[in-house]
Amino acid sequence: MSTSSIGEKTEQKVDSISQSANDKVDSIDGKARAGIEAGRQKALDAVSAVEDLEAQVELTIEESAAKVSRYIQEKPLQAAGMAFAAGVLATMILRKR
Repeated sequence: MSTSSIGEKTEQKVDSISQSANDKVDSIDGKARAGIEAGRQKALDAVSAVEDLEAQVELTIEESAAKVSRYIQEKPLQAAGMAFAAGVLATMILRKR
């Protein structure tokens, strides 16, 4: 075997290994990008779900406040009595501490 033949075989082997390494890196890169995009999409979905939940909570609070306000306007003495009772109960609970 000649020196040039050994050099050519070595060069071919190096090229083959280099190409294999590049293919692996490209494969890993593609999988990493797909994973990052999937994670990004899940994060966006979670943000959207939280925003929807926040809107529902705000609506529920507004509805509850309207109901309480309506109740107070319709039955002011009962509302005052319930507020007084709640205050007495809170005082009793806090004194026991």
